[in-house]
Amino acid sequence: MAQRTTNDSRNFDTMTDQPKWRRQCTAAIGIIDGHGINAALGYLVGEKFSDFLSAVDYDPSLAGDVPAFAQAIKSIFTSSQLRTYLAHVHRLGPLGHTATDEQFEALRAAGVVEEEDPDDQLHDVIRIEQMKKLLL
Repeated sequence: MAQRTTNDSRNFDTMTDQPKWRRQCTAAIGIIDGHGINAALGYLVGEKFSDFLSAVDYDPSLAGDVPAFAQAIKSIFTSSQLRTYLAHVHRLGPLGHTATDEQFEALRAAGVVEEEDPDDQLHDVIRIEQMKKLLL
């Protein structure tokens, strides 16, 4: 089991009408305990936070939650863990943290995953840079 290096006493479930991202933060803590820091970073930062930032592009009313979501992430992971993750991540979304490069290529070869579009790759690079600004 991975050892968490953050403040475990923070309880994200104290609010009854909490935003979805708070429940995702709680889930990330469980992922740390069951699958390790890297899996939790991929889930929360590479998938959920990235998706949330994309949603803000389409619904600016969500922008007010970005600082709180970023702060919640920083309360779960150390700055070193975030820096290392963001320096090495090269694929966002669910397959970014659940599939190795070899597994991803096998899925692509089997036609399960579409060829990566250069525009999507550029979007991921831009999103990663945005997350660096918000989290580091």
